[in-house]
Amino acid sequence: MKIDFQNLFESVPDLYLLLSPDLTIAEVSTAYLTATLTKREEITGRKLFDVFPDNPGDPTANGVSNLQASLDTVKLTRAAHAMGIQKYDIPRPDGTFEERFWKVLNSPVFNDGELILIVHKVEDVTEFELLKKQAEAQQKRGNELEAAEKIHLKNIKNQENLFLKIFDLSPVSIHITDVESGKLLHVNKAFENLFQFKSKDIIGKTTIEIKMTDEARRADTMRKMNEHGGKMANLEIELDVANGTRKNMLMTSEVIEINSRPSFMVAMVDITQRRIMEDELRKANQFLDTILENIPNMVFVKDATDLRFLRINEAGEKMLGVGRDALLGKNDYDLFPTDQADFFTQKDQEVIISKKLLEIDEEPINTKNGERWLHTRKIPVIENGKPLYLVGISDDITARKKQQDDILQLNKELEAFTYSVSHDLRAPLRAVSGYAQMLDEDYGKALDAEGKRLLHTISQNAERMGQLIDNLLAFSRIGKKSLVVSDTDMKLLVNETIAELRKTGDWRTDIKIGELHSIKSDHGLMYHVMANLVGNGIKYSSKKENPVVEIGSEQMGNEIIFSVKDNGAGFDMRYANKLFGVFQRLHGPEEFDGTGVGLAIVQRIISKHGGRVWAEGIPGEGATFYFSIPIN
Repeated sequence: MKIDFQNLFESVPDLYLLLSPDLTIAEVSTAYLTATLTKREEITGRKLFDVFPDNPGDPTANGVSNLQASLDTVKLTRAAHAMGIQKYDIPRPDGTFEERFWKVLNSPVFNDGELILIVHKVEDVTEFELLKKQAEAQQKRGNELEAAEKIHLKNIKNQENLFLKIFDLSPVSIHITDVESGKLLHVNKAFENLFQFKSKDIIGKTTIEIKMTDEARRADTMRKMNEHGGKMANLEIELDVANGTRKNMLMTSEVIEINSRPSFMVAMVDITQRRIMEDELRKANQFLDTILENIPNMVFVKDATDLRFLRINEAGEKMLGVGRDALLGKNDYDLFPTDQADFFTQKDQEVIISKKLLEIDEEPINTKNGERWLHTRKIPVIENGKPLYLVGISDDITARKKQQDDILQLNKELEAFTYSVSHDLRAPLRAVSGYAQMLDEDYGKALDAEGKRLLHTISQNAERMGQLIDNLLAFSRIGKKSLVVSDTDMKLLVNETIAELRKTGDWRTDIKIGELHSIKSDHGLMYHVMANLVGNGIKYSSKKENPVVEIGSEQMGNEIIFSVKDNGAGFDMRYANKLFGVFQRLHGPEEFDGTGVGLAIVQRIISKHGGRVWAEGIPGEGATFYFSIPIN
């Protein structure tokens, strides 16, 4: 189950603000918004004291200065700080101020020793304070006249009744115990519901007697309370409910007098689920940290404001040759040459402005281990429409890029070699053919049968060599030729190809043309592809009694797949990887004519179009050749 921590935080019944170290409001609970007459979108992202200034109509107002002092204490001591009851009026929507009293606890939150948040928790005690002030006023007036004393006593009784009513209706669990005996004097409905006790069964008993706690836990709690004079704010304790289930509680206590005896008034909030979720979140973060540190890609996190490195994984340290201690807090200009830092920063800003993922296919980077080439994805992390972080994931493609460069250079050298050799062979080949023809014309009658056979063999091989040279030159030219792409009607192109093939000889192959999708391609090169594949289908099925060649296409995803199928000689799939290599043939020239270059030319043409070529075959049952063309 995926826990929505944001929704959980916003829904807690307590009044919380999350403040950044510069006192910017980062997040707020819904209960806090209700209590302070504010709206989330109007206060988040603003400075605390811009939202809640002192009441200008109260010359004694000191809420801002007192709260500022408490927050400064938290930063200085790196510990929680509780404020006494503080008068701090809040602004109404109409611009006036409403008198309010609060109990405040400010607690720091750290990440790797760095202060990242201050949790500002408040409790609205306005009603209690106003009642208290009213009671004090009644007491003062009662001292003046005996009649006023009676009124005072009556008001006190009313206040007690009101207090007990408020006490009982409070949604927070509250109980009052006698300081000396530890016996429960009063519990409210929320206490009964939380701990599953009935007040009539527990009043007059201690928490040990009703098995809410034990001697050791109670002694530890009392020790901490006594250290603070009975006044505690947000003390975490463990208590047991009636069925024995143990719960985590956040406790706040005050010392009050009941019938002239000191008593503890204790308010508690159940934080069991919060602790469970915090543990789950901690485990999830540990799991993510483990993944992050063990993936082979470099992963880094930057602050979206100043683009300084906040985090990098172990793979990133190794790739850059820089430890994270020397990298964190730095920006690209601290680590790389200016031209590279300019490029990295420009791409970072594009991501932050667009709020979209950016993929960089190739980028050079100077590291302590020399120049590397990276393929990088940069991703913005956005909260409330504002980029907070930039996450980068980089693959080291240095070896792959070198291989690509080596292959390109090798192809250039191979093409140059092929072109040169092909041209250099033409002159001696023409001489061989010419002399063989002269020998046949001038001395053919003087030759016996064996001599004529040998002379015919010389002529045939010279002709075959000429075809091979032509194919090699075509193979070389295709590597250098730039594509001229246009809309290509493949059905029309195939019909043109078949018409030309029919002129080359008398063949009886049944050619079946299925659906053929139109594509964008170089018309001349695509004609060459179909001429090779259809011609091969006709050639290799020619020895069948009923030769058939089927041509078709279908769309699959973002590409068109073409197929040329025959029912001819077929081939063994164990040798399928040899089909598209130069001079690679699975049938000898005595079976079928050919130079072994045609399919290599097909593969080169399709590769230039960004497609793939493959084949399937069964010996004696035929073969199907496929090629794909991407849909632009």
